[in-house]
Amino acid sequence: MLHFSRWKTLAILSSVVLALIFALPSMVPAGPRAILESYGLRAITLGLDLQGGSNVLLEVDRNDLRDKLAIQVTGDIRSALREAKIGYSGINRTPSGVSVRINKIEDMDRAETELKKLLQPVDTGIFSAGATTNLLELSRQEQQFTLGFSETGIDAKVTGAIAQTLKIIESRVNALGTAEPVIQQQGKDRIVVQLPGVQDPERVKNVIGRT
Repeated sequence: MLHFSRWKTLAILSSVVLALIFALPSMVPAGPRAILESYGLRAITLGLDLQGGSNVLLEVDRNDLRDKLAIQVTGDIRSALREAKIGYSGINRTPSGVSVRINKIEDMDRAETELKKLLQPVDTGIFSAGATTNLLELSRQEQQFTLGFSETGIDAKVTGAIAQTLKIIESRVNALGTAEPVIQQQGKDRIVVQLPGVQDPERVKNVIGRT
């Protein structure tokens, strides 16, 4: 039979009592909990594995991003060539970007100068602030120019979109009053949102996605 000295028994009982005291705020209703918290005791925040909650994964749709950027680039090409009074035809979406045919070969050099203004430097966020890359790359073949999306440029756009979205989501999730939410980037183009205690994922999506 195990035998503990009196001081060891008292030490064990004291540890158990203290553990119960500090765990008590997590087990009582809001009213009594407020009284306990006034003495410096705080409820333990339970994770998704203990109290359940919502886990929402958001992802940047790169194809949709390219489509929207292509519409923008098409408009930019039209405006630039019209302002420079350069005749063109056949602005078309290509797998890599947007192409345009210049009507007169003698206008090709002027058109190239104007189209180079549309390459759109974007911040890469690599190494230090101010590092940039071009969203578009200009190529020339006979009387046709193609403004194609660069992969580094698309990556930079996605990075910027993720950073901006994280701030927006954080402010909207804070409005839910959730204790210790997890909002963080996952990989290059995903955001994971974990809200302990919030059992309605659709409500979370509505709050995050509202305009």
